Amino acid sequence: MHSTFSKEHILTLEQVCLLLGDGWHIDRLQSQQWRQVLRSPEYRHYSIIITCSYQQFQLLAVIDHCSDIAIKISHSRTPTAISRDIRRRLFTRLREKLADAASQRQKDVDRKQAKEWFIDAMSRLVSVERPRYDHSDRVCGLSHEGIGGEVQRYCYENYKINIKGLTMDETIRVVGFISQLRGQSNV
Repeated sequence: MHSTFSKEHILTLEQVCLLLGDGWHIDRLQSQQWRQVLRSPEYRHYSIIITCSYQQFQLLAVIDHCSDIAIKISHSRTPTAISRDIRRRLFTRLREKLADAASQRQKDVDRKQAKEWFIDAMSRLVSVERPRYDHSDRVCGLSHEGIGGEVQRYCYENYKINIKGLTMDETIRVVGFISQLRGQSNV
């Protein structure tokens, strides 16, 4: 169970922020009585969430809303010792981790843009229903003159298409067409 921060705890954290430099501060908008959030303008996508228990601060380093490292530090330590521990235990390889996170954010943007292009291209051929939730693997629903289905993304950049309403002959033609696209000449 987490307890609330005393004035002394807040003062200690403010001193720790000053010792860390780089504009570290307590983010008053994100902090609450039971949780303090440290941020720096130098590290936009990185924060340290601190909770307080009986004799310890629990610190959780967070990059882009994902947990990175968690440590515990005694209340009795000096601000200098606490800031030294933070540097040694939480800031190790920080720039490298932030660069990896930035790369992942760019990949997510690129993937989202590719999905939009895909949906736009499909909508020129058939009626398309966009998914309700972005976190779903469902790319879109399809419908056209009695045929329906959906496209899903699975396993890296591969896609799965489910189509219903095809006759046996249409199904054979679709499979034959895809086989020819892939260079198989036995169809």
